[in-house]
Amino acid sequence: MAPVFRHVPLTEIALDDHTFIITYRPEMQALQRSVAHVGVLTPVHLRQPSDQALLQVVCGSKRLLACQQTGHTGVPALVYSAAALPAQQAFLLALHDNLGCRTLNAVEKGRILLRLQQHFGYQPETLLQEFCALLDLPPRAETLEAYGRLATLEDSLQAAVVEGSLPLETALWIGTYAAEDRQALLEIFTGLRVGTNRARELVTYIDEICQRDACTPAPLLQALGIPALLAEAQIPGPQKLDSVRRVLRQARYPQGRG
Repeated sequence: MAPVFRHVPLTEIALDDHTFIITYRPEMQALQRSVAHVGVLTPVHLRQPSDQALLQVVCGSKRLLACQQTGHTGVPALVYSAAALPAQQAFLLALHDNLGCRTLNAVEKGRILLRLQQHFGYQPETLLQEFCALLDLPPRAETLEAYGRLATLEDSLQAAVVEGSLPLETALWIGTYAAEDRQALLEIFTGLRVGTNRARELVTYIDEICQRDACTPAPLLQALGIPALLAEAQIPGPQKLDSVRRVLRQARYPQGRG
């Protein structure tokens, strides 16, 4: 059965249902201005999961958000029945709708891979052979693991990866620690804004010192004065990085060895 086109009040839509939504931290300013001036020009895609349930958003979550932000109370929509659009097909429709108009960020790619595997039963071989290419990812098992883990990290770590202030592998490493250590490490690495190779060097120092001294990162960094060093507004970024490297290296090799 083909979808039905109609104007749908926002009150009929489950705006907090994210079953098919993969967008993370969307850029809204241009769309918000457009919707404010002329409304929604392209219909959103909605799904009726059962007779009495609110409609699920399949495609068009940003347009709906822009409607909320600009005071619009309804939206033009194509409404599918659950029989006409099963959940798996709805998710694939949402995926291709996004792929057709923009580049997905790392968190979105992780969400897609994780949901395909956990909610729709796709096997790793299928994800590697079919979906990694769609997502412009190398078809390797470690890719699935890394991006799947990224999708489960707390928002502050995900946001830092998307913003480019934290390498993916560093975010995954930080995510293995308890909350206090995660916060301390996140502040250090995003403050320094280092690349992958330099981050690996700092991670190695911290790991080896913590293992040797039976401590955790947060008290270690505090004892070494690294947060205070980063707070010095008059010190340029590259000089701060050199200072942090020197402090960690001296802590790792206190007598100049290595």
